[in-house]
Amino acid sequence: REAVLTAGSLALFSIFILILVYWADILKKYFHPASRRSIPMVTFLALVALLVGLELINLSCFLLKVYTTEGMILFNSVLLAVVSM
Repeated sequence: REAVLTAGSLALFSIFILILVYWADILKKYFHPASRRSIPMVTFLALVALLVGLELINLSCFLLKVYTTEGMILFNSVLLAVVSM
């Protein structure tokens, strides 16, 4: 059950990040048309890879019984708060 919740959280984070990365690229193109922009999909994939890594650490700590379900939920909540900033 916890693995499914983690996958759902990761999907939520990914959609949120994808929207923000493309929105930032559009704003950069509008306000600085002559500047060289990064490729938004590369930025998105790097951020999602970081999130997947953090979630794998979270899941392994849970499976190794470092903390309980409440700790896993707390980790996901803090991660969502940081991603939302």
